Amino acid sequence: MLSSDIKDEERKVEILTSLGNIYKDKKEYKKAEKIYTELLSSDIKDEERKVEILTNLGNIYKDKKEYEKAEKIYKKALTLSIKEEEKKIEILFSLGCVLRDMANCLSEKQLFCYIKKSLNVFVDLFKKRHLIKNKDIKREFVKIFRDTCRDFRKLNKKTEDK
Repeated sequence: MLSSDIKDEERKVEILTSLGNIYKDKKEYKKAEKIYTELLSSDIKDEERKVEILTNLGNIYKDKKEYEKAEKIYKKALTLSIKEEEKKIEILFSLGCVLRDMANCLSEKQLFCYIKKSLNVFVDLFKKRHLIKNKDIKREFVKIFRDTCRDFRKLNKKTEDK
């Protein structure tokens, strides 16, 4: 492939990603999902771009309450090489929220399992909270972390009482 062909391909991926983002922001999830999945099935060399696309796709699934799909996508994004620590934190935060949201749709036994998984993700994030630069995100994270700890304690006590 010629250098100009590579640049053209990178530009095409950038444009399609932007188009997917526009559809996602307008809540036209089917169109955005189609673009993202087609992009992911192509041979994207830039891992940062792949992470961005996977994260966007995970966010769509989260918004559509397709939590198992979102969990799978976020975990896949975390396996790729992510240079920015802030991006890893953002993905972990989304994964923790998805696990927590999944817990609300489950039986009590499953609920305990997913709250515990969510808490484990949030504990890892809590150790890195000093790396979160955006104060609103940091505040939201601390609130959700505190709520998840409270839910876990309640559930754990309820389980012990039985």
